[in-house]
Amino acid sequence: MEFNFRNVNDAYAGMVPWLVENGIKTDSRNGPVLRAPEPVTWTLERPWERVLLDPYRDANPFFHLYEGLWMIYGSNAVRPLCHFVKRMVDFTDDGATVPGAYGYRWQNKIDQWRPALATLANDPGTRRVVLAMYDPKQDTKALVSGGKDIPCNTHMYLTLREGKLCMTILNRSNDIEWGALGANAVHFSMVHEWASDILNVAEGPLTVFSNDLHKYLDRDIPPPPEKLEPYQELDIDCVPMGCQAPGWARDLRRAVRQGWQRNLGYDTPWFQEVFKPMMLAHNLYKEGHWGRAWDAVQKVSAKDWRLAGEGWLNARQPA
Repeated sequence: MEFNFRNVNDAYAGMVPWLVENGIKTDSRNGPVLRAPEPVTWTLERPWERVLLDPYRDANPFFHLYEGLWMIYGSNAVRPLCHFVKRMVDFTDDGATVPGAYGYRWQNKIDQWRPALATLANDPGTRRVVLAMYDPKQDTKALVSGGKDIPCNTHMYLTLREGKLCMTILNRSNDIEWGALGANAVHFSMVHEWASDILNVAEGPLTVFSNDLHKYLDRDIPPPPEKLEPYQELDIDCVPMGCQAPGWARDLRRAVRQGWQRNLGYDTPWFQEVFKPMMLAHNLYKEGHWGRAWDAVQKVSAKDWRLAGEGWLNARQPA
């Protein structure tokens, strides 16, 4: 099955009802699911419209935003992720690292990004750029031993078409609500934007192939409306990350290493005006200061992230 959408919100409104209607009920190691009857491919024409704004899905925008940077930076440390979602420790074998962390695999075992981007810059017509998240040696061992985290997304293809960087993700198994059109739509589109900025080209479509798309039945989330178009209806202009700005790489390092827990200063506009107030709002909420958290999120310059932060806080407003 193949779909094409403007952005993640359109995809959520179109694909979840399709899966509910056509999915086959079956068991999985994590509980009963509705499983797509065949592999599914979908394309997001505007992947930078990445924030899912369905109120019933109640996605955690603070976590998604941080984890996208965590991935670009190449970290595998679980502690900062647990600051947002405590159960992330359940995905570790040693209590300290996430074994399937995509960014870490891209940059630390073998530096895949540097040759990939250099090849695209020197040969824009190349069709040979592949980045792997799946490690046959490590993941076969984990498969046999029952490791907790084997990558769901296994490979990435990068291609330049008509001067735009196009990204294709290959996925072995994806939950449509929490993974595919939740966290993954944010993470991969942020990586996509970062790579496009490094190459100084426009961002093209993001395509995902999932061999096993599914929906968990023990998570009672009302179906989305037939149309979910907040970017059009609310006239949302996305704020670019500006990854080529002087000091951006330094801000990235500072944000991933410390920004999730401290109110740090940053040198570049996106970190100052989007990331910093988002992290401050989340920290104030965790400290029990709901009102101050609400005030902090009002300072987020990106309307999509601000609306997502407001929605998440509203759902947790003290009685």
